[in-house]
Formats: sequence, structure tokens, C-alpha cells
Amino acid sequence: MKKIYHLALALALAIAMPLSLAYAQENAGNGNAGGAADASHLQGRLTNLAAGRQQEQQQMQGAEDQAQTKIQQARQNLADARCKNIQTRIQTGITRYQNNLNAHTAVFTNMQDRLTAIENKLNADNLDTSKLQNDLVALNTKINKFETDYTTFIDTLKAMQNNQCDNTSAAANPAATSTANAAGLTPLFNSKVQSQLGESRSILPALRQDMVDVRNFFISTIRPDVTAIETQKSQTKSNTASTGTTSSAISTTPTSTTATTPKQAQENL
Repeated sequence: MKKIYHLALALALAIAMPLSLAYAQENAGNGNAGGAADASHLQGRLTNLAAGRQQEQQQMQGAEDQAQTKIQQARQNLADARCKNIQTRIQTGITRYQNNLNAHTAVFTNMQDRLTAIENKLNADNLDTSKLQNDLVALNTKINKFETDYTTFIDTLKAMQNNQCDNTSAAANPAATSTANAAGLTPLFNSKVQSQLGESRSILPALRQDMVDVRNFFISTIRPDVTAIETQKSQTKSNTASTGTTSSAISTTPTSTTATTPKQAQENL
């Protein structure tokens, strides 16, 4: 009996062992499949998070680009407005200087006309006006130089006005360029305008000297020469008067000094 019991137990163990191994293997297989599913799910979530973060970054970059574009546009509008303001101020200066040139030209033309009239009158009196003629030639040369320098000055201002809004050239001053770039603005004057500004400033002393030369030449040379010619005319008249005959002047005195009134004339009739 005991022997039969042991034999049944061994048979049961022999049957149960393969079954338990198969169950364990099945459970192990199910565990691996679940782990793979969890890993796949986690990978999907990470991918979605990365995609969402990338999209968010793209949106932030787009918003930043738009903001930067607006800032650049505002800076450009400010630079354009400043450029137009400078052009307007330059135009005001051009108009003022052109009016000054016209006024000086009118004064000089009137001066030349008067001197020419004086020369013609002195020539009519048979006086020597050769020196005055030379003076007029020299005066004309000085006036032409003044007008040429003044016109060049105005033309330089016009060129400055035309080139002020030209941003193709960097500023001549590196420090000004650096400061302007740091502020996001174009320099106040580009290299062309800087050069023309220096040129216009260099012309101003020559203009002042031209005006001084014309004035001093008239005062110190022309006026004394005209005075000398008129003195020559006065001396000629004086000499002519001193050689005149006093007797002829006396002989023209009427021989009868009897005065006849209208009443006496009627009584004589």
C-alpha cells in the first residue's frame, strides 16, 4: 500500500512539473510582451513631447522674428524721417544761400553799371580813363570768382541733399557707424555726405575772402582812381576858366542902364 502511494506521488509530480514549467514560460512571455508595449508607449510619448517642444520653439522663433522685423521697420521709419528732416533743413539753407547770392549779384551788377556810366561820362569829357578801365576788368574778375565759388558751395549743398538718404555707403567715422549700428539706426551722415560737408565747409572761408576782396578793391582802388579823374576834370575846367577874357565879359554890359517901367513905356507911346 505504501509502495502504491509513493508511485502515485511520483506520477503526479511528473505530470505537474512540465505543466508548471509551461505556465511559467507562458507568464514570462506575457511579461516580455507587456514590457515591450510599455516601452513602445513611452517612446511614443517622448516623440510627441519632442514634436510639441519643437513646434513651440518654432512658434516662439516666428514670434521673435516678427517682433524683430517690427523693430527694424520702426528703426528704418525713424531713420527715414530723420533723413527727410535733414533734407528739408538742407533745402532751407540752399534757398537762403541762393537768395543771398542773388542779392549780392544784384549789388555787384549795379556797381558795375554805375562805374561803366561814370567811365562813359569821363570819356565824353576827353579824360584819361585807362586806369579806370583796368580797374573795371579786375573788379569783374573778382566778382566772377565770388559768384563761381558761391555757386560751387550751393551745388555742394544740393549734392549733400541728394545723397543724404543713400544708405549704400557706410559712414566715414567708424565710431559713428558702430554707435549707429548698435542702436539699429543708419549713421547721421554717410561717407559721401561727410566728404561733401567737409568740402562745403572748406569753401566758406574762400567766399568770405572773395567778398572782402571786392569791397576792399572798390574802396582802396576804384574810388581813389575815380576821384583822381574827377580832380583832373576840375583842374581842366579851372585852367580853362583862368585863360578866359575878362574884357569880353565886361563888354557885354549893356550901354544904357536907364530902366523903363511899364508905366513909362505907356507914357512914351
